[in-house]
Amino acid sequence: MKAVTDQVAIAIDRTRYIKNLMDRTLEAEEGKRLLDAIMDYVPEGITIAEAGEFKPSRISKYGKKILGHFNEKGSLTEYTETFKTFYPNGEAMPKDEFPLIKALEGKVVKDFEFFQENSSGTFMPFLCSAAPIYNNIGELTGAIAVWRDITERKKLIKQLNAERELFETIFNKIPVPNLNVSHLNKAVEDITGWTQKDNDEKGIMNLTYPDDKYRETVMGFMNSLQPGFREIKMVCKDGREINTLWANIEISDGRRVGIGIDISERLEYEKQLTKAINKITDNEQLEKMNRLHENLLYVISHDLRNPIANMFSLIDLITNIPQIENKLSLMDRMKEMVQKQENIIKGLTEIIEVQTPEEVKSTMLFFDEIIKEIIHENEADLTACKGIVKCDFKAAPHIQHVYTFLVSILKNLITNAIKYRDDSRNLVIEIESRKVDQFVLVMVKDNGIGIDLEKYGKKLFEPFRRFTKKAYGTGIGLYLIKSLIEKNGGFITVESNPSVGTKFNCYFAEYEELKN
Repeated sequence: MKAVTDQVAIAIDRTRYIKNLMDRTLEAEEGKRLLDAIMDYVPEGITIAEAGEFKPSRISKYGKKILGHFNEKGSLTEYTETFKTFYPNGEAMPKDEFPLIKALEGKVVKDFEFFQENSSGTFMPFLCSAAPIYNNIGELTGAIAVWRDITERKKLIKQLNAERELFETIFNKIPVPNLNVSHLNKAVEDITGWTQKDNDEKGIMNLTYPDDKYRETVMGFMNSLQPGFREIKMVCKDGREINTLWANIEISDGRRVGIGIDISERLEYEKQLTKAINKITDNEQLEKMNRLHENLLYVISHDLRNPIANMFSLIDLITNIPQIENKLSLMDRMKEMVQKQENIIKGLTEIIEVQTPEEVKSTMLFFDEIIKEIIHENEADLTACKGIVKCDFKAAPHIQHVYTFLVSILKNLITNAIKYRDDSRNLVIEIESRKVDQFVLVMVKDNGIGIDLEKYGKKLFEPFRRFTKKAYGTGIGLYLIKSLIEKNGGFITVESNPSVGTKFNCYFAEYEELKN
């Protein structure tokens, strides 16, 4: 009977092992499909090389398109000899300086700029980052390089410099002519086309201001002797309408002298100046988006690639290890890696969504109701760490805002306080709201481990930045908080001391109430 029982137990263990193995295999296959999708559809050059062989094992579809025809099975040495590579100053670059080769030596290369000749003979500027790949026991197994064609970026920089030169030219060379008019001097004739004879016969006021009401307005200004210049439109003899500035003074004999300035050309310069400034602003925004794009690409190429590489290593180990217990342990590690990939992809999706312009609907929201929802959702974690949340919303109990935005902001701040608490004391979170000028200020304070702002302050709100290993995170929470607050004109500040705690001051700008 005991033998039968043992056989049943072994059969159950074997069935459980086979099921778990199939589940983990499916997860690994999903990771491979994700890598295939990245290599096929991400519009960046991505090259992966295996250690020891010193030759590319995979090149992204976009990278092949840029480089053109070459021997994909050749070594990296053959690759560097096929495509001539130069530093930005035109000097030939040695092959051992190639980013992927450096990465295969265990070095990290970031934002390395160089020029390379593709198969059609065109020299193209590239910006490249490369990093080594290690397995779960710390052995160097390969390297990955992510590179992008920065031809358009170079053009934009050149255009930006040209716009700045135009800005300086406009600013330094705007002419301010002086037209001192007594009767009609030659300057008036040159600008308007009207002559002294025209003035004598028909009157310059009737000719330059044909509209009766407008002429009365101009005459009222002239008679008032108001100090300073006033902008006035004049009609020229050829029918053109020009913009002028006029001032009137009274001389000692009681006569009045009008001093006029033609500002038509100046206004055109100002129009160009405004356009140039707007162009500069647009380019600065483009640079900001490029930096965000580079961060996203780094996460795609590094944070997603490493778990996939590690999963393949775990699959090899599972295949060669006979003990079921060891295999199940390795499968649990593989599940953690898949979960990490899912969290990273979720973070990438949230960043893309918050950067996408959209029409949103706002409602009147009460802080106590929002906080109750968040506390209820995190009740188990708060109970486990004996945490309490103190609230004071008497000074500003509500706000006109977007529900999903406000919940996301406050939930991130509260869950961060829970994750990064100081285990030596009970967690206390204090939340207070009040009106400050046109803003609703919400302060979220905790007594957690704090942040070294001198060390990390400038990078605190950048995406995919983490400053402690105390708890797992994707590094996008603070970036999303800042983006959502700034989305309609608000801003956020932070006060923090290590081992003391952190206080976030969220200055919310209220949304306009939609009326039917």
